[in-house]
Amino acid sequence: MNPSKITTYFIAISITVLVGASFALGAWTNPTATAPLNNPDAPLNSGPVAQEKIGGLILGTGLVPGQNALVIPRGNLLIGNTIGRGAAPNGATFGNIEVNDIYVRGAAKWASQLRADDVCVNTTWAPNTDTTCIGELMTQTSNCGNTRAVNGTLSDTSCDAPPAPAACVASVDTCYSMVGGRCDDGYYLSGSTSCCSLDACKAYTAKKWINDKLAINYVQNDSDDTWGITQKTSFTTKYAIDDIRVRGFSDDGGYCYVYWGTGHLATTRHDGTIGVYSVNNLYYDGRASISAKDATPLTTGTGKDASLVTTGTGASASVVYAPTTYNTCPTATPFFSNDGTARLCQLNYDAGAMMTKILSFSGRTGPGTIPAGTTVTLQGAHVIGNLGDSINCSLDIQYAE
Repeated sequence: MNPSKITTYFIAISITVLVGASFALGAWTNPTATAPLNNPDAPLNSGPVAQEKIGGLILGTGLVPGQNALVIPRGNLLIGNTIGRGAAPNGATFGNIEVNDIYVRGAAKWASQLRADDVCVNTTWAPNTDTTCIGELMTQTSNCGNTRAVNGTLSDTSCDAPPAPAACVASVDTCYSMVGGRCDDGYYLSGSTSCCSLDACKAYTAKKWINDKLAINYVQNDSDDTWGITQKTSFTTKYAIDDIRVRGFSDDGGYCYVYWGTGHLATTRHDGTIGVYSVNNLYYDGRASISAKDATPLTTGTGKDASLVTTGTGASASVVYAPTTYNTCPTATPFFSNDGTARLCQLNYDAGAMMTKILSFSGRTGPGTIPAGTTVTLQGAHVIGNLGDSINCSLDIQYAE
């Protein structure tokens, strides 16, 4: 064998033995007692067997605020004891802590030193919510002195009472000339052309007209030669009414009508003998004959076409209606009830103002003043003709003394 190779093998084996011996020496620790004494402690592990540690245990030294250092998903925590008391009063068998005492830094006291008045529980609140009207905000104070905002629950007629009026100074009439056919709010009609101020110290000035207590202003131009949509508006009077006045303007025919259950007052643009009927939208013209160009082969039927008779020939031919009352409006005199029913005919042309109607209860031998608490309704409708069709109604009132 080559001497140089032998030398190389020897060096390699020596290095291997030396390195191995150094590792063996580094990992070995001589025993401190005869076996099995002084064995090293078992490390903490995640196994299912309970473990006991003689020394203290410090957790969470590397955590940041907000992180949990010890989490016990199930089971109880015993401090100063090894045997628990079982279930808590609420029946829970886990999640319980048993400890001799707890120091509350916020109160600077031990839990055993705390009195009932140290930790107050809100058990009662005053005043009761039934002392304040529904929908109104109120403040309650608890037995601990805390406050909260709640809504009242009182439902009573007193809740509907208007607020107490502010102090006022009796006013002297201040008048101006009426413009546009009505007085401003807070003024009454004095004479025929002047508007004067209401008494500021009274809810109303008795026997003075309050204009436009209710008003209807409605425009409808579609569906020519038919009645437009009936319009209504109401109020419940707080005071007795002695006099009412209804007035209006329609384009074309129409009516303005006020009713209150025990009475009514109405005005119309036309007398109602002919025109479009509010019940069926048929036109009743009141004519006894029509021209040749309107001739129709019908010889029987109802309404305005009943029993048509053709007379004459050629240019002189004409169609004559047989005697029938259906050629005029079925309700020749407009009918109005005390509860909102209106039956009448009105023309589909001839726009203009209606006659102003006034009803006064003063000195009447029949039904008296409209009493407080009565619902009063203003109703209006118009016949649609050509262009610009509308209804405008106004209800004026005078309160009683």
